[in-house]
Amino acid sequence: MKNHRLTILTLSQLLILICGAYFSTAAQVVVDTPAPPPPPVPQLSTSHFFSVGGRVGVAIPHGEVNDFFDPNIAATADLEYHATEQFSIAGLFGYRRFSSSFSGHENLYQISAGPKFYLTTDSTRPFVNGGAGAFVDDTGTVRFGLHLGGGLQFQVSPKVALEGEYQFHNVFVGGANFRFSTVQGGVRFRF
Repeated sequence: MKNHRLTILTLSQLLILICGAYFSTAAQVVVDTPAPPPPPVPQLSTSHFFSVGGRVGVAIPHGEVNDFFDPNIAATADLEYHATEQFSIAGLFGYRRFSSSFSGHENLYQISAGPKFYLTTDSTRPFVNGGAGAFVDDTGTVRFGLHLGGGLQFQVSPKVALEGEYQFHNVFVGGANFRFSTVQGGVRFRF
């Protein structure tokens, strides 16, 4: 009976030894084989790309023009070439409508181009911009004009940004100037 107890004790010790060795090896295998790293996230270029934007808002006449016209809709579409992370060139087409108690309304179309400077490289980016171009009224008369302003761009994804912008416009009309502002908000898509 003593031998029988010794055999059971020896078998149980041997079983414990085998189980301990097995679980120790299994634990080592988990520790020794780390998970593969996740695939790299593709990075978008920060320069030499295009984006297209669209904004809507209000056009507000200034000075004596304000006596004859009331604020109304403003809409702008543009194509922007980003030369560097903080500098781009934009070409734009703008539509401005001014209400008048005398003639109903007047439309003004803008085709211009100019630089845009981003002041930071963060996801929230203030910017200043300006340009020169042609302003065409309802009669087809083309006049030279300038615009200068700035705004704020907020990157919501790598390819989509929201923008808010203020622009001051000066259209040269004979001996006087037609001045107005636009305040607009919109979206920009990168491609």
